[in-house]
Amino acid sequence: MFEIKVSPEDVNAAVAKTILDSTFGKNFSDAVNKAMNEVLTGYRSPVSEICQTAVRDYVKTVLSIDEYKERLKALIAKHLTQEYVDKVMGRALSRAIEELKEDRY
Repeated sequence: MFEIKVSPEDVNAAVAKTILDSTFGKNFSDAVNKAMNEVLTGYRSPVSEICQTAVRDYVKTVLSIDEYKERLKALIAKHLTQEYVDKVMGRALSRAIEELKEDRY
């Protein structure tokens, strides 16, 4: 005589496989995949944030090397002209005055 032994885990696995192989299972699987894709690639993705943080940290490390510090200072000085500073400060001052006027009137 032939004997088959089936454990509760085997039954659960078979039921789960049947459900996942059905139309419901495909829809469920598609929904999970879509949700995971949105989490991994969507706006404010945690994966994207982790990568951005890693790149930011690496750039900070590289820029802390003396050679790069001097290059960075030179580039900043090149762009940070008196004309540019006056322009930016003028805009900031205008905004501050406008906000003050809005608060008072």
